[in-house]
Amino acid sequence: MKPSTRRLENALAPRDSSRNTSLSPPMRSVVKILVISALMSFLLSLNAASPPDAVGKASEASKKGASIQEASQGNAYVIEIHEIIDLGLAFFVKRSLSAAEAEGAGVVILDISTFGGRVDAAVEIRDALDDCEIPTTAYVNMRAISAGALICLAADEIAMAPGSTIGAATPVGMGGAGEKLELGEKEKSYVRGEFRATAERNGHSPLLAEAMVDPDFEVAGIVKGEKLEPVSPSEAKKLKEADENVEIETISAKGKLLTMTASEAVKVGLAGSTPESLDELIESLGLDPEGKIVSRISWSEYLVRFLTHPVVSGLLLSFGVMGIFFELQMAGWGISGTLGVACLMLFFGGHYLAGLASVADVLLFVIGVGLLALEIFVVPGFGITGAAGILCIMTGVYLALVKTPIPKFSWDYQTLNSAMLVFIFFTVAVTAGIVLIWK
Repeated sequence: MKPSTRRLENALAPRDSSRNTSLSPPMRSVVKILVISALMSFLLSLNAASPPDAVGKASEASKKGASIQEASQGNAYVIEIHEIIDLGLAFFVKRSLSAAEAEGAGVVILDISTFGGRVDAAVEIRDALDDCEIPTTAYVNMRAISAGALICLAADEIAMAPGSTIGAATPVGMGGAGEKLELGEKEKSYVRGEFRATAERNGHSPLLAEAMVDPDFEVAGIVKGEKLEPVSPSEAKKLKEADENVEIETISAKGKLLTMTASEAVKVGLAGSTPESLDELIESLGLDPEGKIVSRISWSEYLVRFLTHPVVSGLLLSFGVMGIFFELQMAGWGISGTLGVACLMLFFGGHYLAGLASVADVLLFVIGVGLLALEIFVVPGFGITGAAGILCIMTGVYLALVKTPIPKFSWDYQTLNSAMLVFIFFTVAVTAGIVLIWK
């Protein structure tokens, strides 16, 4: 019989129904790994298609969630900064600025009342304000301390409510027990430079800006009617030698950080006005207070800040990895795999929206999980595949937790402390999962 005839007979012959056609456990694990990778890659591609800066600009649902009221073009767009300055708040400000440009607002007003916060978050907000095409005004409603002062200096104009304060921006670190730590000259020099450059770029006095950061920086003032023109002590001395009638006062004495009230800020030219209320400020700008657009932090942005909390991040990552590993042990697809993928998506999605994680970090993590699963279920022993998987997982998680992979300043090391807490949860979960699977 010819080979072709034999193959035809075999094809037409009835199949044995008793034959087991199901996949072996290792192959089921491989298929699940491919399905999980494809699912996470697809969801991440959808997420990457709408970067953080475009979310509020393109999504009508985001506008409603942020309590943005409908208004005509040319109205005041108010962004409230009433909390500790962190990366979540930076994301909110950037989204609001994008929405303000989309609304065609006439002016952006930053309603500020904060004790400060993270330096890197304040720098992000400063950069976003520099890129904004709409005129900006900072309204110090109560206080603009530390990082809040940098945000004020990034605005085109500064207005302060009566009794409000601005300044006291020397950088400080936080110890493990929450105590304040004095930072080195490297950090102080960086912050001084950022304050000085921001003030120069927006038409404010760089001398006043630097005196807010450095207690050893002195600023003198030349009396000009009811105003004081800030000058350096050396320049004041030269002017006094050239004209004895020149009156000079001290604005910031050596050994004291510069913190000014509203009236003092107006006197030295830092603030342009002291309106009693936000509506009064809007009226002074020639706009209708009734038509103002108010942007507030939405529930989704509160959710992002919750998801990026170190303890929550550690739990999500731990449950996610455990869920995936348990799912690989079972036939079909169950609740453990679904919960695992959901936890991992919440972990990486929250950090992505906060500006910490990227799609590459997530894909690196997925590749690591795949390599580790292949090592456990397919490849005998423990070798380069498992080591590479663990390395990819750890690297992906690390890059998703920190904004600066290689720390430069002390506040970068403080971020590493939070990342270490997440790593503790994660390491315990992975170790427990591997032990349970091998048993």
